Amino acid sequence: KAAELFQKAAEQGRAEAQFNLGVCYANGRGVEQNYAKAEEWFQKAAEQGHAEVQFKLGLCYEQGGGVTQNAAKAVEWYQKAAEQGHANAQILLGRAYFVGSGVSKNYLKAAEWFQKAAEQGHANAQYFLGGCYANGWGVKQNDAKAAEWYQKAANQGHEKAKEALKMSGN
Repeated sequence: KAAELFQKAAEQGRAEAQFNLGVCYANGRGVEQNYAKAEEWFQKAAEQGHAEVQFKLGLCYEQGGGVTQNAAKAVEWYQKAAEQGHANAQILLGRAYFVGSGVSKNYLKAAEWFQKAAEQGHANAQYFLGGCYANGWGVKQNDAKAAEWYQKAANQGHEKAKEALKMSGN
């Protein structure tokens, strides 16, 4: 029944319904499993500029969920969502640059994307940015700034940030 409702809304051009219909096809829920149709609906949804859908499509390409795994395409969709201020996309785009997945390794760009998400209050990004400052990855090494970002993450209950603070003596 849900797949039927998603189909109707998707055909009317609703991005979230198009994405959800793609999930139905990817998982064979309410419809016969069909990865090509899943990818087709994912694309339609993401091309409408819906940041959350673009982020989810990036995840699909990163993990191979309903589409052929492709790190470069994951980065492409993360970039689109990140540019719209999607914090989770910013973190995963930063991680892609940090490890060189789908793009050339670039600590400067990684730190820039971590910074954008950290400023939105995202604990993981704050922790990653703290690590950048602690180690001089993409930014000038600065123990005080590292402690500041670790503390912000720790204040939200981020366990690894708490450990980093203890290890740094803060």
